[in-house]
Amino acid sequence: MKYKLVIHSLELGPKCIMLPIHLKMMDTMEESSMEAIVDTGATRNFIDQDFVAQAKLPTHKLSQLIPVYNMDGTLRLEASMKLLT
Repeated sequence: MKYKLVIHSLELGPKCIMLPIHLKMMDTMEESSMEAIVDTGATRNFIDQDFVAQAKLPTHKLSQLIPVYNMDGTLRLEASMKLLT
């Protein structure tokens, strides 16, 4: 069975759960903090590429893009996954 990656909501509001997070890289001991949106409708875990760059999280390029879809089924081109952390 093939799964579609779906982003349910990126809108702040009463149904949006925001959590403070703190990451610590075990190899470099670098730390970074911010708030994370919990998207209960998402089919996978997503992380903002600006945060990845800011937190200096290691990534590697995927051999092919993974398409990401909005809840209404439309393709979200700008969100297609290119990197994996």
